[in-house]
Amino acid sequence: MVRPGDHQGHPQRRLYILQRRFRDAGSYAGPLDGYATRETLRAVYKACLKLDRSERCDDSVMRPDILSELLVR
Repeated sequence: MVRPGDHQGHPQRRLYILQRRFRDAGSYAGPLDGYATRETLRAVYKACLKLDRSERCDDSVMRPDILSELLVR
């Protein structure tokens, strides 16, 4: 569950939350450590492609606006 303010703050915390969600959904099998590993970035990219204006994903999935949008979904 995302609490108010979870989309703000340190990027590592954001990635941890997303890793947990992706694991629960079956789209991520890596460690829950908040690090931007290749496997984490792949899962974030695949989720990003489902967002409006998915062309932003080709620039960088680590953009704060993308991570925030994924967290509030």
